[in-house]
Amino acid sequence: MSRVPDAERLRAVLGVDAAAWVRERLRRAHEREGRFPRRLSKRDAGPDERDWADRLFGRRPTEGATLSIDVERLERVIVDGGLCADLVQALETVGGPLRDLAAERRARERAWADVLAEVEARVAGRSWLERWLAQLVEGGQHKRVASGDPARARALIGAALDLADRFPLPGVALPELAAQHAGDAHALDKGRELGLLCVRAAAAFGELDDWTSPDGRRECWAAAGVVCDELSAPVLTLGFPGGGDGLTDRVLRAHHELGEPSLLGVRQLVRHPPDLRWAEGRDVHVCENPAVVAAAAARLGARSAPLVCTSGHLRAATRVLLRALSRAGATLRVRADFDVAGLHIAAKTLALPHARPWRMDADTYRAARAGPTLRSEPPDTPWDLPLAGAMRERGVAVHEEVLLDELLSDLGDAVVVGGPAV
Repeated sequence: MSRVPDAERLRAVLGVDAAAWVRERLRRAHEREGRFPRRLSKRDAGPDERDWADRLFGRRPTEGATLSIDVERLERVIVDGGLCADLVQALETVGGPLRDLAAERRARERAWADVLAEVEARVAGRSWLERWLAQLVEGGQHKRVASGDPARARALIGAALDLADRFPLPGVALPELAAQHAGDAHALDKGRELGLLCVRAAAAFGELDDWTSPDGRRECWAAAGVVCDELSAPVLTLGFPGGGDGLTDRVLRAHHELGEPSLLGVRQLVRHPPDLRWAEGRDVHVCENPAVVAAAAARLGARSAPLVCTSGHLRAATRVLLRALSRAGATLRVRADFDVAGLHIAAKTLALPHARPWRMDADTYRAARAGPTLRSEPPDTPWDLPLAGAMRERGVAVHEEVLLDELLSDLGDAVVVGGPAV
C-alpha cells in the first residue's frame, strides 16, 4: 500500500462540506489528546451529511435523530481504498498539519518559567518590586498584558523594570517620561500595557493600593516622582510654617506669616516637596469645605493650627500631601460634612495612616443644628459606630459651616496644646 496520499481523492471524500463536522472533531480530539475517539455522533444531522456517510460506508439511508460515525471503520475505508496510510495523514492532507497542543502547552509553560526566573532574579532584594511581581503573577496580569505571549511579556516587564529602576524621578511629566522611555508620549497612559505595569510599580514603590481611579493613578505616579495633570486640583492649606528653604517652603512660610491660605499642586509637591519635619508629633486637622479654611484664616490667621482642606473627595494633590504628613509623624484629625457624601469622604481619609476622627461622632452630630433632609441612607461609620445610627434616626444633614465655632476653637487651642507653637 502506497504511503503517498491521493490528495485529489481525499479531498473529494473527506474534504467536502458534508464531512466538515467529522474533520473538525477528529482534529480537535487528536490535537488535544493525541488520539481519536472511537465514535462520532451528531444530533439533527442534515440530509447532505447523512447522504455522505451512507455513500462512504455503502449502507442504506439511515434514519433517526442521531448520525453516528465509527472512526475505526472510517479509517479502514480510506486506507483500504488506497487514499492514504492512516487517518492522521488524511486529515493533514485535507486540512494541514495537526498540532500537538500538549507539547505546545509544555513549551509555553517552560517559556513562562524562564521569564519569571529572569524577572525574579532582577527584582531580588528589593521588597517593593518583589511585591509588585508577586501581585502581577497572583492575578495573572503578567500574562494578560502580553496576550499570553512569553516573549512579549519579557519585553514589557523588562521595559517596566527599566523605568522602575529610576524611581523616584525628579518631578518629570508623564507624557515627557513616556516619550523618553518608550518613544511614544502615550505609552504610559491608562489602557496601555506598559502603562499598567509601570503604574502598578509606582503603586508598589509608594505603598499604595489604588492605581485604577483617576486620582489614585495620579497619586501613584506622584509617589514615584512623576506628575500627571500637574496644575489641576491643588490642595488648600492653612497654618503650614514652611520648614525648609525650597520653593514650596518659602511659599508656605510667606503665607503663614500673613495668616493666609495656600494652594499646593501636585507639581509643587513632587518637584519641590516641602520639609515637613515640623509635623512630627503634631495634629494636622483635615476638613472638607473651603469655608472652614476661609473662616480660620479670617478669625485666627497665623494662630491657626495646621489645616488641610479636601475640597470634597480626595484628589491626587490632597492624597500626596496627607500621606507625606503621615510619614513625617503627624496625626491627621479628620472630619467632613454629616451627610452621605461627607461620610464617604471621611471614611477614605480615615483610612490613611495615622488618621483619627475630629468631631466626627454621634454626640457632635446630635448636638448640632439640623440641616437639610438626607436624600439617602447613610453608610456605616466604623470609626464611631453610633454615628450612622444617629443619622438614620434623625434623617438630616449637618454641614461643617454649622460647627464653625467649635472647629475654630479647636484650631486655636491646638496651636498650644497640640504641640510646639508654630
